[in-house]
Amino acid sequence: MKLLLLCVSATFCALYGCQPHVPHPTNQEAQMPVNHNSTKQIGWSVYGKLPAPQGTPASLGVSAAFTGIIGNYLLVAGGANFPAGHPFFDQATKAYYSDMWLFDTAASTLQTMQHLQLPYPVAHGALVQTEHSVLLVGGQNAQGALSSILEVSLVAGEPTIKLWGQLPFSWHSGAATWYQGELFLFGGERNGQPTAGVCRFDLETSQCQELEPIPGPARVQFPAEQLSDTFYLFGGIDPKGSENNFTRTDAWAFDMKTRTWSQLPDVTFEHQAFSVSGGAATVLNDHQILLLGGVNLELFNNTLTQFSQLQGEELAACKTRYFNLTTEEINFSRRQLVFNSRTNQWNALPDLVPFTGGAGPLTLARTEQHIYWIGGETKPGVRSPMVYRGVIAQP
Repeated sequence: MKLLLLCVSATFCALYGCQPHVPHPTNQEAQMPVNHNSTKQIGWSVYGKLPAPQGTPASLGVSAAFTGIIGNYLLVAGGANFPAGHPFFDQATKAYYSDMWLFDTAASTLQTMQHLQLPYPVAHGALVQTEHSVLLVGGQNAQGALSSILEVSLVAGEPTIKLWGQLPFSWHSGAATWYQGELFLFGGERNGQPTAGVCRFDLETSQCQELEPIPGPARVQFPAEQLSDTFYLFGGIDPKGSENNFTRTDAWAFDMKTRTWSQLPDVTFEHQAFSVSGGAATVLNDHQILLLGGVNLELFNNTLTQFSQLQGEELAACKTRYFNLTTEEINFSRRQLVFNSRTNQWNALPDLVPFTGGAGPLTLARTEQHIYWIGGETKPGVRSPMVYRGVIAQP
């Protein structure tokens, strides 16, 4: 089953692409008081285009990069794409990058302030905001999955990168958060196996305390976000799912104090099941979480079902049809879904994002007034180099 699922690696970053937890903003703009009213609109515009990674002639865009805010910078590090062509039609291999870019959040367009290199190429890890730095947790590259944790901090305004810790297992494609000075990992893939496990990481011993696992199956590629003392998790992919049930739409809340789970209403739009897997989440205010992007539920479930059942020429023909679909037919979500933690209800902002939807995964970063949408796939094997910025309008 797992080998068959890997046939759609172009669609979903080897199906195991992580959704990094989007950190709470820490720059000057972000430290302004949060507006507690409901968001009514986000004004999106093109902010710029990601630079070409070191040693490459052009920017093709990346997915699964580490993305967040540090100081007055938008940080984008690592990521992956297919520069030599399509992974199915051209048998191209995935390339991973070590570039770390810092962009000026005060600028009206994407302006590079610093360009550094991580110690190794990496994608599909999780970025976590601590009190004074960001952690780049786990990930994978062409040599395999990683267990290292890097710390990026600003020293006299200059970025520094150092090894912060070592997990007791390789890990990628899950979510992570920082709570009361401790690192927590959720789901993803450990040592090559998908998991529903929840780990409280002890830096002194480099060991994990295993907490109550995520209810349901092991899962990867799920949007997640923390509000106050609660960690919210939405959907994801079950690599061992049954027919037409690979893409999850269930939602869960983890109480960081009691360390217990409670079930939330499934992800829906207009009372119909809706997929946000491969998309991203970010906080809007003290009771709303915005979810952007994600694969088309029916198409992706049907495709994985066929890939798991067909063989030989029939499987090859199915892959050819699927990977030839247009961006419009792939139909990654452009919907702006909102989960209200006070009412436990799903709503949506009135407008679609005015550009192609994303998955793969795409990543987000958030300041008080702006949301940054970085890269991701627009269709299987194709990344976007574009960065969009959304201005948050309050009522």
